[in-house]
Amino acid sequence: MLRIPAELEKGHKDRLLPMAPEFAELLRATAKESRQGPVFKLENSSWPAADRMDRL
Repeated sequence: MLRIPAELEKGHKDRLLPMAPEFAELLRATAKESRQGPVFKLENSSWPAADRMDRL
């Protein structure tokens, strides 16, 4: 499960979202010293929140 903290949610409530097992394994396989910053690089996105997500 992926936890989205309340302060980043529009509804101001902690949210747990299901996660694909393959994605969970990718996260587990990432070295601890590399576990910071964005998981995905959102380049050339037309999605309005893309620039904000890069800063999380």
